[in-house]
Amino acid sequence: MTREIVAGSVLGAGQFPLVVLHRLRPEYSLAELIARSQRVGDPVRLSMFHLAGCDVCPSAALAGAGPLCAHGARLVAASAGWRPRGETP
Repeated sequence: MTREIVAGSVLGAGQFPLVVLHRLRPEYSLAELIARSQRVGDPVRLSMFHLAGCDVCPSAALAGAGPLCAHGARLVAASAGWRPRGETP
């Protein structure tokens, strides 16, 4: 068992896009993505909602095999270096 499974909470049905984000941004652990998805204004949270509701992003993108729409690609790219105020890397 990995530390991420032990340390992280169980994913709900609405959090499935976090698995996709973990594939697109493997530098973040799944536990960190879960925590970031609960912060208002965090690009991970915005990306999660976008991937869950976008009509343009193909279902292949949700499986990690296809391209994202332009807006989705910008959101995922923005999540790479974003940190809340007062938090240092």
